[in-house]
Amino acid sequence: MITKKLSLFTDQEALLLLGEQDSILKRIEAEQQVEIFVRHDPDAQGLQVSIRGVAGRVQKAHRRLKERLDVIRSGGSVDQTPEAASPVPFFGGK
Repeated sequence: MITKKLSLFTDQEALLLLGEQDSILKRIEAEQQVEIFVRHDPDAQGLQVSIRGVAGRVQKAHRRLKERLDVIRSGGSVDQTPEAASPVPFFGGK
């Protein structure tokens, strides 16, 4: 078991990242079979997201959350539905 962490600066970042009522957080936990915790980080004056579980699954969940957080911080728009947490499947063809 390993734990990876992400730091969030504001409550708004947490809402956009994790969804209303943590709907996106719950979906990622279920799909990746990891545990995700959000705690106040007194040292950083913000929130800390901890992802715990088997190494490969934690890496995937961390990468997915980090990519979403990068979009949020760059001012991009993110989908707030739980399905938004899933990678977009690529269907080749015409």
